Amino acid sequence: DEAPDRKTPVSERFFAIDRYVWARVCDLGLNDAVSYVVIAAGTGKSHIVSNWSAEAIEKRTGMHHVRAKEAIQRLVDHGLMTVTPKGKLRRYELTLSDEPAFIWLPLSIVEGIAGERAPVRLLRQAQDLPAFRLFIDLYFFHDLDGNGGCEWRPGVGIRIPYKRENVAS
Repeated sequence: DEAPDRKTPVSERFFAIDRYVWARVCDLGLNDAVSYVVIAAGTGKSHIVSNWSAEAIEKRTGMHHVRAKEAIQRLVDHGLMTVTPKGKLRRYELTLSDEPAFIWLPLSIVEGIAGERAPVRLLRQAQDLPAFRLFIDLYFFHDLDGNGGCEWRPGVGIRIPYKRENVAS
């Protein structure tokens, strides 16, 4: 007997963005970065082509769809994605660098899990681009299976060795 097909839980699904493109996206601003991550979350197995649009961004982040459309247009204008009309809908294709380094992200950061608000929505509401960028960048440096999180060993991970000095008595 085969087990009946079951939908993979949101917490088990992942999507990828190119780390080098991500850095260029962040240079444009918070709304652009949030829009990019949401559209990337809708790419499915291809990790490049998405049908998610400004309405998907509004639904998942609370950003008004007009602002989302403006952000998408800036991403297109800067060559970070392309848009192809598909009837009434649009298809978005993410641009990759020549040698992409993928950041693997769980879909739950965009969709939320267990009734909680999604981290992308919360970070957008905080209006803190450096915090949002760091949140995404940390996924590049972690290895949950191998290390149980971010690599902590000096010279290997993101830890920076320091020397403690007493500056006042």
